[in-house]
Amino acid sequence: MEKGKLYHNMMEEIVELEYEERRDELDCCSCTQCRNDILAYVLSRLPPKYVVTRQGDLYAKLASLHTQTQADITRLLIQGAKIVNSSPRH
Repeated sequence: MEKGKLYHNMMEEIVELEYEERRDELDCCSCTQCRNDILAYVLSRLPPKYVVTRQGDLYAKLASLHTQTQADITRLLIQGAKIVNSSPRH
């Protein structure tokens, strides 16, 4: 977490990790602009999971392992990659 910041959307970290694990499968440009466009697409369509404490941090990570959440993230990554790939901004 950023120093002095009291809250953090754990979905950002979770989606970024999932993107990195699936980047090669997405068959899309992985330049910084395309990566950010895909991540923004996904994060705009998922409910945020804000945490403040380390305990909350742990709870959010555990909750993220839920099968439906993982499936939603994967589905949205594929959709986002298709959209970005059809009209890249780089």
